[in-house]
Amino acid sequence: MNKNERKKYNKKYYNKNKNKYSDNYKKYRKTKTGKIARKRAMDKYRKTDKYKLLQILHRQINNLKNQNNLIMENCAICNKLFTEFHHPNNKLPLHVYFLCKECHYEQHKKT
Repeated sequence: MNKNERKKYNKKYYNKNKNKYSDNYKKYRKTKTGKIARKRAMDKYRKTDKYKLLQILHRQINNLKNQNNLIMENCAICNKLFTEFHHPNNKLPLHVYFLCKECHYEQHKKT
């Protein structure tokens, strides 16, 4: 089996057994070892440039919100009451879409 075939097989197997993996991961996260591993991963992520950029973006948007310079809108996809901002391009920090939690999650799943 070559690398691409193995990758397809693994993805198919994972999708078929997703609930089992999810349940096991939830149990692992509650253990002491799981909590330590999660903290280590988060500490590592917080040192990345991507995380630092996202923090700057959040700060800029919150400042606009607090100064009442940002007009809140409903979700751009389903028109539900707005709850979150979506940055499609991190290089344009003030170019955001207003999305509800569900649509925001779906947008991140696509990319």
